[in-house]
Amino acid sequence: MNYLISLAIGVAVGVLYNLLDFRSPAP
Repeated sequence: MNYLISLAIGVAVGVLYNLLDFRSPAP
């Protein structure tokens, strides 16, 4: 169960970071 939770959190963080980077791309 912990593995699934960790995996879900990791995917969520990756998606959020990707969206933020796309909204305001850094030079």
